[in-house]
Amino acid sequence: MRRRRPWEFPDGWESRLDTSAVAQLRAIRELWQSWPWWELVPDIDEPLVVAGRGTPWTSDEMIDVLDDEYVTAARTPDGSLAVVYVPTQRTIRLDPALVPESATLEWIDPADATGPRQPATPDGNGDISTPGPNADGDEDWLLMITDRQA
Repeated sequence: MRRRRPWEFPDGWESRLDTSAVAQLRAIRELWQSWPWWELVPDIDEPLVVAGRGTPWTSDEMIDVLDDEYVTAARTPDGSLAVVYVPTQRTIRLDPALVPESATLEWIDPADATGPRQPATPDGNGDISTPGPNADGDEDWLLMITDRQA
């Protein structure tokens, strides 16, 4: 007998809607909906994150998304918003020329996206470190950079 997958809606699937994972997905969706996400451009040609990204996965071999430790980033062309996903605890370096002095930098806990944000302050070289374990005890964080003057 073939094992049924959750996406096939086996009996009792409704009970899975009231879980912390679903609540986290809802909060992340609402967070992204509050941003002009459609304007974000991948951080490739003029990188905001210039060091500490890790190694990109280049193989055709399949891996679990949770095993990918590469830092990804995107920003709007006008510089009003940048989002950096840091999957593991580390220090990254931002290009100081791409972070205006008027910008606000905040860490967002992806396990508790509606919770309080933590201020983020890069040093003079642009180095900035993740704040430690998130609400679930994991190491991943979102760094949001906003500049209302852009």
